[in-house]
Amino acid sequence: MRGNFEQVRTLLRLGADARAMCRNLVPLLSGGQRRTLRAMRLEQILKSCEWNATLIPLMSRNLAICGLLYQRHPTAILAQSPSESGRAITTHHLAVIQDQPDILDQALVYHPREVNVQIPKSGQTALHLAISHERAILFEKLIHYSTLNGIYNRDGANVLHLAIEETYMTDQAPTRRWLAQVVGRLLAHGADPNESKANLLRPSPLLLATEAVRYDWYRVWREVKQVIDLLLQHGADVNKADGTGSTPLTTVVKRVIRDKDSESMKTMFLDLVENHGADVNLRPQFVGQPLKSIMFRLIDAPGMIALCKKVTTLGGRVAQHEYDIIGLHGSEISDQDINQAYEYALAHANQKSLQRLQGSGRPYAGGDTRLVWRHLLVSGARLPAFTRKWLQPDWRYVDAQTGMSLLHIVVNKASMGGRRAWGCLVMFRDPEGKTALDRVVDMGEQFRQLRGELTDKRRLQAKRPDLCQVARDLEQGWLQDQQNQ
Repeated sequence: MRGNFEQVRTLLRLGADARAMCRNLVPLLSGGQRRTLRAMRLEQILKSCEWNATLIPLMSRNLAICGLLYQRHPTAILAQSPSESGRAITTHHLAVIQDQPDILDQALVYHPREVNVQIPKSGQTALHLAISHERAILFEKLIHYSTLNGIYNRDGANVLHLAIEETYMTDQAPTRRWLAQVVGRLLAHGADPNESKANLLRPSPLLLATEAVRYDWYRVWREVKQVIDLLLQHGADVNKADGTGSTPLTTVVKRVIRDKDSESMKTMFLDLVENHGADVNLRPQFVGQPLKSIMFRLIDAPGMIALCKKVTTLGGRVAQHEYDIIGLHGSEISDQDINQAYEYALAHANQKSLQRLQGSGRPYAGGDTRLVWRHLLVSGARLPAFTRKWLQPDWRYVDAQTGMSLLHIVVNKASMGGRRAWGCLVMFRDPEGKTALDRVVDMGEQFRQLRGELTDKRRLQAKRPDLCQVARDLEQGWLQDQQNQ
């Protein structure tokens, strides 16, 4: 502890065990030693570790005592955590922190297997430290020995993630340039360009790089663009999404929309699409919810008409769940898409979307109403009053999955009660001028099964007399038609 070489030699001669570990010697350190540990950000970590006798002499750069102890106990482990298996502070870590290339050289020669050991709590390897402490010489030594994939620090970053994030978080231009070179060196030595960060969102390296657009882009764009190009050259998946469904392209398009006059952002966006295969129609699923596509974001943003047209020529499409907004640019959208937009809004009782579509000046011209019924069958949405004005249901439609006709579906849904109001459709006329009663007549003997399902349920009659009345009216109409024949 006090650096007395003769006392250490005497104790070893008398049989002192150089392998013995001690627990939390921080209270016994001198003020200078404690300040040194604090500067190295090791004080709090060491309080929960067991210390090797070599730790303090090496930290104090007392190489004579280090050599004496090393002869008795040749190890690179300077302190280890009893609670975190396999984690320790090694000679490699200390050499990087103190910027001692000669000590690191010896550690790599005699203890190469300990180069990937992680520091307790922080999870950093020696290579993590070399990047964060900007040790260019030591980085070049460590990269040949270190494992580049599958080892993460406390924040879930491997060495590639760390280098990318440090690139755009650093204020100094020379440091950014060096970190961009570090990314290239890591990729050249086998770092996986698609390994996700081990945190909740799990972003890919390319997504991390494009995150730079959220910060001071014009300060860091040269180095970040270099990093993005390097990742793409080494096979980074441009469409790999994180846990929220965001891709590198969705990150960039947010900045494109925010800075409408930024030509560099638009150039970067189009470069990812045209030259690197970024999918403008990618809609990953997260917790069962469809996400907004690139096309949706551009159409819904002001001042993006020119870019929308460009993206359309590159294959951009509007998804079914996004039809409620396409009416805002009606002149660019086909009649079929407008019809589907109306039908989707009606099926989901979305009056706000319907009003936006009506405001576009594009009327509903009729279309494939099976889209509406399919959504109604799944969602059970309550049909609003304005639905009757717009929809033209085809009562003959039979669902391929259930085998139920539209009439069966309407009556079955109505019998379930709750907030659903399907009775309004029973007497509604379809495009041929026929009501549900007319369609029941056309069904012939098949209606007996439907009639039995309704009239035989006494409890249903007590709870829903209106529904039973509809059934009786339909039955009477069918019987009357049979008599007239």
